Amino acid sequence: LQPDLGNTLVASDRGEGASFIGAAFTPGRMLSLLYIPADGQGSREITLNLKLFLGPLKAHWFNPAKDPALGPNEMALPNRDRQTLRTPGDNGTGVNDWVLVLQTAN
Repeated sequence: LQPDLGNTLVASDRGEGASFIGAAFTPGRMLSLLYIPADGQGSREITLNLKLFLGPLKAHWFNPAKDPALGPNEMALPNRDRQTLRTPGDNGTGVNDWVLVLQTAN
């Protein structure tokens, strides 16, 4: 993975300091991982620039505190302009950190 040093994927609420949302891509932008650190217990809204991907996406929220592996909870996202998503909220441990896995559907 290569870090998104240009901050191109997260279009809003990147956070700062300990709440900074880190993003990384594979070289061909077929896969991206975002770490959304805890900033409380509630859901957090982020806007993503999905036109950076070559095709439609599968998105999956991964709970870094409890999930042993990626599960079947996927959502389809188009690869056009900006898309606003909400994190699931409390991850079951009293905080709201999550990992978002984006993968092209092809």
